[in-house]
Amino acid sequence: MQRYIYILAIIHFRDILSLFFSNFATYFQYSMAKKLAQTKLPTRYGNYMMIAFESGFPDFPHIAMVKGSISKENTTNVRIHSEYLTGDLFHSVRCDCGEQLDASFEFFEKNGGIILYLRQEGRGIGIIKKMEAYNLQNKGMNTIEANHALGFHTDQRDSGIA
Repeated sequence: MQRYIYILAIIHFRDILSLFFSNFATYFQYSMAKKLAQTKLPTRYGNYMMIAFESGFPDFPHIAMVKGSISKENTTNVRIHSEYLTGDLFHSVRCDCGEQLDASFEFFEKNGGIILYLRQEGRGIGIIKKMEAYNLQNKGMNTIEANHALGFHTDQRDSGIA
């Protein structure tokens, strides 16, 4: 089995805010993200605070998994992870998304921070279209070629909410 090296960027919270506020239209569009629910969640990696935020799709909220205390004064480790059902849950060998998420949980268990789990399946094309892309990949296309053949851009994800 191939082993991967994961690089996690460490960004200061004020830098995230600066980037966030640099585009007022994006800020205005997403600043109203409503917190829907919050709970303590024990995981195989440790205990996290799970916070659900509106995503624009009922019953599919974005999730923040928070480990440790977060403040504006201290550097906060952040991982933005887009949902990838086949990799995250079913451990598809077509991607290493599940392994990336696992590595993130291991890192945050030791170092604290936030995993932002954005509900935008398969580079933003959804599970049905991703299954269609898999059919094209079974015929020899790579991920990008398959997405283009289905009429999508290389990557449809929107990390603006983060």
